[in-house]
Amino acid sequence: MSSSVLLSPLTIRKTTLRNRIMLPSMVTHYCAVNGEVSERLIAYHAERAYGGVGLNVLESTSVDDTGKSYWPGVSIASDHFIKGLRRLTDAIHAHGGKVVSNINCPLAWEVGNVEKVSDALTVGFDTYPSATLDVMFGRFAPVGKLPLTLPKGDEVLAVNADGVCISPNDVPGFAKDAYMPDSMKDENGKAYAYRDAAGNYYEMNFGLTF
Repeated sequence: MSSSVLLSPLTIRKTTLRNRIMLPSMVTHYCAVNGEVSERLIAYHAERAYGGVGLNVLESTSVDDTGKSYWPGVSIASDHFIKGLRRLTDAIHAHGGKVVSNINCPLAWEVGNVEKVSDALTVGFDTYPSATLDVMFGRFAPVGKLPLTLPKGDEVLAVNADGVCISPNDVPGFAKDAYMPDSMKDENGKAYAYRDAAGNYYEMNFGLTF
């Protein structure tokens, strides 16, 4: 790749990278012991963005502390961690960088914690990293669709004292809104699926192409 191409902007849907230089996911052990973003981790990513990196990829981050592949590791297991992740994102943005989060989604994860602090999301199902990068850098237009619906949050999965779920249909993502209380539904009659900042519902068969 010539330097002129390497340093040229790259637009992927609504996200434009200032160049095609990427900081890949690398284990740093710079987070706090409990998984919170630390000052050292923020400085590490901010310095790379200041140096000209167009896209920062955070290291492996767990949605549940029991699933960590190493320790200490960054966590997004609850809303408690959003403040630190927002500070990390803001530090990268301050130097002109972007943050794209890639989610490995073999199950119906709650993605609100990470979507709120990302410029874009990619979702795979035990997808090879090389294939994910082909999508991120526009070498391949994704054609996959979600095979399940991603829930909005704990409130749509709540179980009462009698063991009855607020969404009693036990088929993940299938016709969930038909079983949800009207009081939880939005202006479009939807209650179960996660809705992102752009208004997209992460329902079964939702997908984007470039």
